[in-house]
Amino acid sequence: MNDNIKTPDNTNDGKNKKDNPDGLIPPKNRINNGEDKAKTSNNKEDEKQQKVNNNMKHRIFFTNRRIQLGLMIINIFMLLFFIGFGYWQGTLTRRAVEKSDSSFSYTKYADSINGVRDSKSFAYTKYSDSVNRSYNERSFNWTKRSDSLNLDNAKRTNAFNAKITKIQTRAYIAVTEITFSTFRINKSILTKVLMENMGKTPAFKVWITNAIKLGVSEINMSDFEIINQTKNVGDSINMNAGSEYSYEALSTQRGAVSIIDSVNIKTGKKAFYCLGIIKYIDIFGDKRFTRYCFKYDPGTGIFRSYGSYNNAN
Repeated sequence: MNDNIKTPDNTNDGKNKKDNPDGLIPPKNRINNGEDKAKTSNNKEDEKQQKVNNNMKHRIFFTNRRIQLGLMIINIFMLLFFIGFGYWQGTLTRRAVEKSDSSFSYTKYADSINGVRDSKSFAYTKYSDSVNRSYNERSFNWTKRSDSLNLDNAKRTNAFNAKITKIQTRAYIAVTEITFSTFRINKSILTKVLMENMGKTPAFKVWITNAIKLGVSEINMSDFEIINQTKNVGDSINMNAGSEYSYEALSTQRGAVSIIDSVNIKTGKKAFYCLGIIKYIDIFGDKRFTRYCFKYDPGTGIFRSYGSYNNAN
């Protein structure tokens, strides 16, 4: 280097610029500033690289931790599996040894009782026969009881079917219409009662007992009891299924109808009832009856079914 070149003082930049206008030799502080910037830039890159390296180390560390934890869990499960497998094998081995010991003991015991085997076998056979006999007796009793229950069920079923058959095929006699046959002044009142067999089979020995009530306020069961005690008059009839029969009912009030009674019946001041009992025998030989009660309606001039007295058995 040239010994005549002197380095300007760093303490006065303005003076250095004036003294060295061409800038051939930079001031010392400028050189230091460039070096500091370079160092700072290098430090930042080093810090970034350090952070990257640290992040990579953390990732590698945690990845290794996870792998170690997974391997540890697998080792634990394998250890538990081998412990369980060993216990299972030990149990099988122990049972096999126990069976072997039991078989050996049984063989030894069997060899020791060969002398009395026949007698015990005979006793066992006898006991077995006794057990089988007892089982057969119980089985027979159970079969007998089952047959009895089945027989009872069959009887009940047959009785129910017979009852249904009777209900579906028996005769049913009902009163369908009542009209005046004779209702004139100075004449006895006669009503015409029309009845029909609505069942599917004939009705035999049909008897009719009836009554006509005039002027009473109400009908009760005592009126039907009186009618029921009335003796049957005339011959009975037979009614086929679907056939009709009419008969005339005479008023219990004997004698001619007065003008006042006629007016009172027509205007409704006096109630007029026609009631009775029809008795018959169905095709099964059962006694049947039909009660009927009708009341005259002066507004329409017809007889209407009255109260709960129209029923049958």
